[in-house]
Amino acid sequence: MSKVFTRPAVKSAIAEACVSQPVSKNDPVNQPLANEKARKGAGAALADMLCTELQQQAGKLKMYVQSLMDLDSDGRMGFTSYLGQVLKERKIIVKENGTSLYKAINASASVRLSEFNTICKALDKGLTIDLEQSYHTIVAQAREHMRAAGEGDKRGRKATHAIVKLLKSLEKMEGVDAADTEAITKVYNLAAELAIGMGLAVEKDGE
Repeated sequence: MSKVFTRPAVKSAIAEACVSQPVSKNDPVNQPLANEKARKGAGAALADMLCTELQQQAGKLKMYVQSLMDLDSDGRMGFTSYLGQVLKERKIIVKENGTSLYKAINASASVRLSEFNTICKALDKGLTIDLEQSYHTIVAQAREHMRAAGEGDKRGRKATHAIVKLLKSLEKMEGVDAADTEAITKVYNLAAELAIGMGLAVEKDGE
């Protein structure tokens, strides 16, 4: 037997929130305040429905994660190859024809594809996924797993160390008095020695 699926009655739910507590003109309560509460109630109802919808979407995404876990290495290779080609084609289209708005839209639309690409690669690198966790937790663990393996993108990377920030700040200082140059140079050299000793990478601008 076929099933008929209908969309949630968003409009009717909001309307119900607005009129569930009608206030007559003769009611002694504060009419403007009552109306304000009704409007806020409608907003809260919409937010609640959105949260439910997002939870359902996350559940559907985890179904694809489960399917990825069921694939062998060849199947996952086919998966990442296809996604990689789609992302590459999108970048070409954006570069050739995209406006700034189109670029932003495409970047947002490509997020989920990139996340699944990372999850797939992490599985091949030995990541064990607990499907009881949220989808976003799984994505974060996949990224961390790839970084630990020396691969993956840099989104969500650890914050730049304060010493590295200090070095970059000193490099960009302008209008320093000659009398202070020697002292600043000493501070810079000391910070550089600390960075080297701690194994901190200091990227030069343009590199």
